[in-house]
Amino acid sequence: MRFFATRLLLDGSFLMTVQRFIISIVPRWFVGVFSVLTFLSSGAQTSILYPEDIFTELRPLLETAIDSASSLEKKRWVSREREAQSLSADAQNQMRIYLNARMITGYESRTDDVENRSTATVNSNFSVSKPLYYWGALDDIAESRALLKDASDFDYAESLRAHLNQVRKTYMEWSLSRRQLEILDENAVLAAQFVENQRKLFEAGQQSEQSILEMEVRLQSTDEQRAQLDRDIGWLREQLIILVGDEERVDQLEGLSFPEFEMMTETEISELKTALEKIGLSTPMLERESLYAEAEAKYADSIEKRHRPNLDMVAGLFTDRIDAANSSDSAYRFGGYAGVEVRWNIFDGNRDRGERMAAMARKRQREYSKIEAAAYLNGQAERTLAELKYIVRQVQTRTTQVDLLARRLKLAETPEASGLIAPIDLLELRLDYLNAQQAILVSRVDYLINLTNLAAMYYDDPVGGV
Repeated sequence: MRFFATRLLLDGSFLMTVQRFIISIVPRWFVGVFSVLTFLSSGAQTSILYPEDIFTELRPLLETAIDSASSLEKKRWVSREREAQSLSADAQNQMRIYLNARMITGYESRTDDVENRSTATVNSNFSVSKPLYYWGALDDIAESRALLKDASDFDYAESLRAHLNQVRKTYMEWSLSRRQLEILDENAVLAAQFVENQRKLFEAGQQSEQSILEMEVRLQSTDEQRAQLDRDIGWLREQLIILVGDEERVDQLEGLSFPEFEMMTETEISELKTALEKIGLSTPMLERESLYAEAEAKYADSIEKRHRPNLDMVAGLFTDRIDAANSSDSAYRFGGYAGVEVRWNIFDGNRDRGERMAAMARKRQREYSKIEAAAYLNGQAERTLAELKYIVRQVQTRTTQVDLLARRLKLAETPEASGLIAPIDLLELRLDYLNAQQAILVSRVDYLINLTNLAAMYYDDPVGGV
């Protein structure tokens, strides 16, 4: 029985959790019934199918990619850097304690009656300072850094969604190429046997050499396709290793045959479009741009406050050596101090003004980037939905073509039709049947790829959780 799984369009996370649990413990025939019941009870009108719901090898591969892919690891370290910057910005509002000390020796020669001598001294300073009042500038900087940290998290989430979809796409294309090669070999063997039989007829004087040469030339196209598929399988395997980050895990793949699955109808795709319009775009990209703009605004506010007087609390202890003016006498001095320090940047040559203008310009850039991103995603969603409808029609048409070609091939291979169709035409018919079978697989892969790309614009990734 064909296996399919649903992802609810409306807010049905609890139902989805229950459904996944039941899927793992009950027979597949009951899964289909329960999916329909869940579908109806949620009020959702359609569903989204993820490739890992039908490719059993894919989910472990995606989970491995999350932990091992080098590009995702790089993004995590970017987020870590922003976290450290946020921590550093928070520290500007905290108390700071310093200790400076040095022990030095020297030799001095004086012009008075004091004879030349060696000297030694210890100078030290222990200080404490704490910002008292900065007009909120330090808080603005801390908030700006915190927003940048959050933005980097959304940046990672966006990269994770794109990366997992790339793993899905590469794995499906790899499975597609393997299945296409199987179909090619099945048909190529029959075609080669047919040509060999025709060559025997030529040797017996019952077939022309021109016809044999024409068939052999046409048969060479299957060898070219095989070479191309072998190349694609090897290249896609290497891409999987890079995307997953674990060569051993990729080598363990068995390469399951391309499974059957249910496709949405055009009506269901239209219902999906209506449901998605109600939900609205939900991508980390848009959240990231909003946070970047807000961070720049906070930073601009902090710059604006730099020209106001700032107050610090200061206190400390110090030691040094005091020498008498006309003698070799000296004494060590110990002291302490405490008070308030005022620092006021009265004029800096418009440096801060330029920095604030730059920050506000970056803020506006981010705002327009969000507008552009939203427009782009809406356009992509419209195009993807249209592409899904096209693919559904395409699969229907190609399936009909395969059925018709299979019927024609069956009729052409009957003894009654042996004298009614030329051998070259029979060979062409078999190769057309081969190409039509492969074309259906290509369309079904395109369907899944477009569906997962569409889901990434509106839903959290079911494996990545972002």
